[in-house]
Amino acid sequence: MGDVPSLADLLGQLDQEEAQDGQLVEDHSRQEDVPLVGDLVTALLKALPGELASAIGFCGMSLAVLPMQQRALDRPLGTGMEFDDRLSPQSLLAELQANEADLSRKTSSEVAQEILALQEWRRQMSARLQVLERHLAWSMLGIERTDDTAAISKAFKRRALELHPDKGGDQQQFQLLQDMKALLIPDAPTKSKSETQAADEGDSDTDDEIGNLLEPRKERMPETEKPSTVPTISLRKKLHQATLLAWGRFQELGMQLAQHESDKNAQREVLGAFEAFLSQFATEQPTGTALRFDQFIQRGSELVCAATLVDEGAALSAVAHLTQTHSAQDDRWGRLLEALPKLADNVKQFAALVSTSSNQASSNGEAAVHVAGNDPERSLSTAAELIQQLEHAEKKPDGLCGYNKLNTEGQNAERPHAAGCVCTVCLRRRWGFRR
Repeated sequence: MGDVPSLADLLGQLDQEEAQDGQLVEDHSRQEDVPLVGDLVTALLKALPGELASAIGFCGMSLAVLPMQQRALDRPLGTGMEFDDRLSPQSLLAELQANEADLSRKTSSEVAQEILALQEWRRQMSARLQVLERHLAWSMLGIERTDDTAAISKAFKRRALELHPDKGGDQQQFQLLQDMKALLIPDAPTKSKSETQAADEGDSDTDDEIGNLLEPRKERMPETEKPSTVPTISLRKKLHQATLLAWGRFQELGMQLAQHESDKNAQREVLGAFEAFLSQFATEQPTGTALRFDQFIQRGSELVCAATLVDEGAALSAVAHLTQTHSAQDDRWGRLLEALPKLADNVKQFAALVSTSSNQASSNGEAAVHVAGNDPERSLSTAAELIQQLEHAEKKPDGLCGYNKLNTEGQNAERPHAAGCVCTVCLRRRWGFRR
């Protein structure tokens, strides 16, 4: 097996392929103006200790919300309330436990569906990754967040002197500080190894072109003007490798963040949002009626889980007070109060399972997952580097489906050109995205 590409290279290739060809399936139920990371999740990632933050960053809020709903609703996973995440924690764990031989045995339809889910997860995961990286950068500086670049530069210089190996500092921490600098001072980024290599090779990409890649995705070209690509097993394998390497990145961040205190302001923000929700929820309940549990779960699942992870005692007391001061006849309230104290342990246990699975994959010859401290020569890459390495991704054209040509000729316009077709148009119709 040849050299395994880095997470930066893999995500760069995947971003470039999607930018050139569009999503495999355009999900019209997804609103483009909805941020990939909401204010609550952003605050929560900053408020949690490193071990919990890395697991939530990798999986999203579903890691906490789904087990809570399962216990409170007394239903198996998949039959309770719907959740926005495309991939459940169990699906991600199965992805880490799979190997490339398993992927090769899947049908084209299975591959297409998995690519769709993994690409959506990858976008959300990358956004959460950037939140944690910036949080680590500020934590390493040890100053209040500010837009004053002069103050940031001064703080970086002070920390660089403290961490420089010649001053008795740690080489890995010093290099990490240099990597983090570009996150807070984008006008003065540190040159990565890939950038230096690109310059030596005479790469013709310009800063404007890279800047365009960083901008929000532009409106897709009309379906009739772009080719539909058949999902290939090679793309599926790239996503598998990226999943393995992504967990390694989150592990690194978690270990680094464990050396710093959690953001107190972010903790207050999470708890404040939860208290405001409880107050509004109690006010909206009709006088003399029982508390509406289903309404509470639908609107407040993320808030109650986030608050519990930040301050379990305060969250439990607030929910218990709500049930005591209002008529809470539904026995599911009791199950909710029993489920909340288990949230943090659930997250930690999942992180342990993921670590075991990723380490097994590494020992089996899959993408190597590096943990901070094991490789002193390797510094923690930043999310910005992932985008900057897009110029190194080589696009391999996939086979084209003939459906579009057939459709424009007016023959059998409303049915697939072949049984089991996995082109964009056929998949959209099959999965309900096309009327």
